[in-house]
Amino acid sequence: MAARGRTDMAMSEAQSMIDALDRELAETATAGTIRITSPVDGQVAGIDVRAGQAVGPGTPLLKLLPDAQEVTFIVDAACSTRSPFT
Repeated sequence: MAARGRTDMAMSEAQSMIDALDRELAETATAGTIRITSPVDGQVAGIDVRAGQAVGPGTPLLKLLPDAQEVTFIVDAACSTRSPFT
């Protein structure tokens, strides 16, 4: 009988720990969003990560085309009669 009481108590403690971890996980997941800023103004040119993907410090998250950057496109004369954007 004593062994059953210890087992029940251990199960109860384990369930309490699981419940506490579940609450902590829920709080972490709904704690808010993380604001990521850039030192320059610009437009996002590409995203390198997926939602929910774990990343570490220094991991590139996206490609940014700064507003002040001049972009030059060179078009071959043979392709210039038709725009690929229409």
